Amino acid sequence: MRKRFTAFGWATYTVVLFVLIGFASCGESAVIQLPGARTGHEVVKTTSSWDVQDVDTSGDVGRYTSINFDPADGYPAIAYQHAGNTNLKYAKWDGSDWNTQVVDSSCNVGRWASLIFTGSGEPAVAYYSVSTTALKFAWFHEVGGMTRWYIETLDGASEGQDRGEYCSLSGLGSGVMGISYYDADRNSLRYVEYSSGSWGSSVEVDYPGVNGDVGMYTSLAPDPNNSNYPAISYYDETNGNLKYAYYDGSDWNTETAYTGGNDDVGLWTSLDFDSEGNPSIAFYNATDTDPGWVWNEDGEGWDFHSLGDGPGGHNIGQYISQDWKAGSSVGFAYYDATDGELIYTEYYPALLMISSVTVAEGDDMGKWADFKYKTYDDPRFSFYNDTDNDCQYAELAE
Repeated sequence: MRKRFTAFGWATYTVVLFVLIGFASCGESAVIQLPGARTGHEVVKTTSSWDVQDVDTSGDVGRYTSINFDPADGYPAIAYQHAGNTNLKYAKWDGSDWNTQVVDSSCNVGRWASLIFTGSGEPAVAYYSVSTTALKFAWFHEVGGMTRWYIETLDGASEGQDRGEYCSLSGLGSGVMGISYYDADRNSLRYVEYSSGSWGSSVEVDYPGVNGDVGMYTSLAPDPNNSNYPAISYYDETNGNLKYAYYDGSDWNTETAYTGGNDDVGLWTSLDFDSEGNPSIAFYNATDTDPGWVWNEDGEGWDFHSLGDGPGGHNIGQYISQDWKAGSSVGFAYYDATDGELIYTEYYPALLMISSVTVAEGDDMGKWADFKYKTYDDPRFSFYNDTDNDCQYAELAE
């Protein structure tokens, strides 16, 4: 494994103009700076012009958020848990208001919600049921002339089984969906797939043995260079490492993407592929309490890139998610636990250049964050306000 350690300078922005004041030599980073910004291995943050909205304020709502966009109208939708009622909820923007509904009112459900829209434009959510220790799946679609939320238990719920935490749902091509998740009984990584109109049997992707523990914090995505077969990033708790698994059409292959030396790395993983089909993984370093990122740019190994330290030893990087922008840069959203803020970061790999801005602050904001670009330069965020116990949403203000 190769490692590229880079010390990034951070700057803030309130406009789209970046002033480049230096180019890096090999192994160093370029620095962007605006008036008043500091340089060095430190995060400097200000609040740009963001529109922060209440999605749902009906009790303790908004943990385990997952955001996506309805292909029919492009409007955002969010799946999340109502912690007070312990059920799964769904919210959709209609152009003027957020409309919310209960998807699954069963007892103690909705953890690790993961939302997609199917190829036919229907919302679907994978999530975990604490009461039945099972992986569940809800799909809003038409069956027998009736369109509503249909709910299935896909794995677990049998005596001695606890399966479904840390689940991640993704579309994998025409009529195919997959879910990666954690098996708490065998401390292993599992996967189940929907194709040809039905769910297949689940498979164990990585079993570390009786004394091992892998498979938490999963993130699933289709591999565009490998027939859209599933790929998964996840946490190796036994060794404190970040792992990666991919299916090649006949077998599952697993590898360690980053060890972090003696650090405990690989929590809150987020997997995505760049425009060339190369995988990258964002994660949280629990030892240094900061975010990290690895990228297998050329297919020959994973390169590590630091995303910086918080100022004064801030604890930043939990709940991290990433999304690539049209090949030129990759975006990240994560939580600053020290200041209780939601942070948005862009990284430009070709220039080794990075910028960061605060999206939401004031209350304890940014836990259970998720983020996606709607279009180029149009990031959208869902997150939990832990002060008001509300589900919230943010976008750039007009």
